Amino acid sequence: MSGWDPWGPPKEEDDEPQAELPPAPVEPDADDYGWGNYPAWPTAGSTPSERTDYGFGSPDAAESAPAGDRNRSHDPLAKLFPGLSRGTRVFLDWILTIVGAVLIVLALKAWVVNPYRIPSSSMEPYLNCAKPATGCLGDSSDRVLACRICLDFSNPSRGDVIVFTTPKRAANACSVNEGETFVKRLIGLPGETVKEDRNGHIWIRGP
Repeated sequence: MSGWDPWGPPKEEDDEPQAELPPAPVEPDADDYGWGNYPAWPTAGSTPSERTDYGFGSPDAAESAPAGDRNRSHDPLAKLFPGLSRGTRVFLDWILTIVGAVLIVLALKAWVVNPYRIPSSSMEPYLNCAKPATGCLGDSSDRVLACRICLDFSNPSRGDVIVFTTPKRAANACSVNEGETFVKRLIGLPGETVKEDRNGHIWIRGP
């Protein structure tokens, strides 16, 4: 043996020439921490030209962006009425929001669901009316939500609580106003005969 190379194994004199090995690694600086030779982080007082792009886009992109892009508004009223002041647009925005909410509520009541208050004791004790009315057990009148579209998909069943307006024949027989709204439990189905005896019991005879 003739000696040792800096990073290679011992070689003999009669060995074939070996490829040149890379140089030995350089000792890292005390402030390197293994992160590599990255440029210094920009200081607070550095100018846009002194800043470095760290992969997040051009450092002076914000400064070079057109003024119209930076001041672009996402307010639809500002696009429709560009001449209106900000205060006027805010006022109109509140008005349109309130009017839209009212229209949505009215549409839901007219076509989907509507609340009703229980005014009498005919549904006690299942649904309460407010004291001191005769037969009422509750401190306040109960309210029900009537589904306006449910009967479009299924037929009513015995025992369901339904909301209806008084037909003319029932109004004449019961001395009530025609078209008055009632909340009652369904006990008789089409074709059946319903009878109440002297003891208040209900009898139902099928078709």
